[in-house]
Amino acid sequence: MLHSIDPAPATTGEPLVHVIYACTECGSFHAHPAPFRDVAALLNATDSTPGMMHFGTFYLHCGVPMTVARTSHRTIQAPMSTAECADAGMAEVILSTKTLECACGFTIELPD
Repeated sequence: MLHSIDPAPATTGEPLVHVIYACTECGSFHAHPAPFRDVAALLNATDSTPGMMHFGTFYLHCGVPMTVARTSHRTIQAPMSTAECADAGMAEVILSTKTLECACGFTIELPD
């Protein structure tokens, strides 16, 4: 639950805002600076995962940045046309993923 977004002191880099929020699952309360663009993107997102926030390269759950538990390579296969050759096989796509986990046990697998 987002409590406030306030201007952060001016910097020479990307504009920052100071965000204050609480996790509705565990009740923890957090505050930190975040890039303005990331906060705006989060507020405009309609498909966010309940209890999870995404700031730049960080995913937060229970108000704490999640850690990478493991990386994987997933294989996606789809049949190719067999009209010309009965032994055509399967087309293969390999997707690299990372599994993030929170100290509370919540995990999520995302494209890397």
